[in-house]
Amino acid sequence: MPGIPQDIAIWIITTLTGSLFVLGVPIFLCVAFWATLTSLAVGFTIQNIGITSYQGIESYALLAMPLFILTGDLIGAGGIAKKLSIMARRFLAPLRGGLSLGFVTPPFGLDLFVASGITGIPYDKLIRWVPPYLIGIILAWLVVAAVPWLSLVFI
Repeated sequence: MPGIPQDIAIWIITTLTGSLFVLGVPIFLCVAFWATLTSLAVGFTIQNIGITSYQGIESYALLAMPLFILTGDLIGAGGIAKKLSIMARRFLAPLRGGLSLGFVTPPFGLDLFVASGITGIPYDKLIRWVPPYLIGIILAWLVVAAVPWLSLVFI
């Protein structure tokens, strides 16, 4: 765009593209519109746009994207996604409390190393304070395992 600084031209093109998207123009046309006009704004020629587009077709990631979209549609339409979600909630809800046990128990208590670094208390002295917290964590874990919706209510 002659006479307009390059960064302002890109903002104008992006705003126009967003407006087209909001108006319901298909996403692939919005992306093509933005890529073409932005390429022209930064000084690419039409030949470069064609060559770059052709080379992009050979990208495996671009070839795989439609297959991933199709797979997601098939999984959603077949009801498999809902069944996977239910299974994950049933089996992984108790795991939430169980993971906290590994962060506080020796020999690899990450939380203990962090607390030792912050407070300056040696790791050996922190270990004796683990049992009261461990009892609380185990009780909370049992409650979450017995009533999983408590941990999943905000998901």
